[in-house]
Amino acid sequence: MKSPWRRRSACPTWRLAWCSSARIAGVLPDKRWGGSLAIPLPLWNRNTGGIAAAQARHRATALERTALEQAISAEVSNALTELQRLQATIHLFHDTLLPQSRENLALLQHAFSAGEVGIVPLLTEQRQVIALSTEYLETRFAYRVALVALDSMLGGGPR
Repeated sequence: MKSPWRRRSACPTWRLAWCSSARIAGVLPDKRWGGSLAIPLPLWNRNTGGIAAAQARHRATALERTALEQAISAEVSNALTELQRLQATIHLFHDTLLPQSRENLALLQHAFSAGEVGIVPLLTEQRQVIALSTEYLETRFAYRVALVALDSMLGGGPR
């Protein structure tokens, strides 16, 4: 940022003018020629309005930048939190829920073959396995979508 002294000692704008006039007084015309050189003296007006406006624009831009940085940081943080949540859900499905449901289905199929249970519990368990598998695949899809969103936030592009 420039010091106040440098702003005050800025070079003035020079102006050069040329003028002529002719006046007829009686019989002989009275001709006058002249010139002037003007140097504005910024005694009271040192472009303080323009300087203040530029400083205000600079402060506003700095505040906008800070706000954008905070917004981006919050978005990235939220995306990371969502990824961690989805990853934990995927592990829960893969390690616990799906194997247990498939084992229950296998036991019910064995019991049905032996004639110990009817068809209704077997079909109910098959529907539950299908529903859990569908939910697992939807969670994996949501995880991939969140991963792509985070990658695009961090500036990753197509590979």
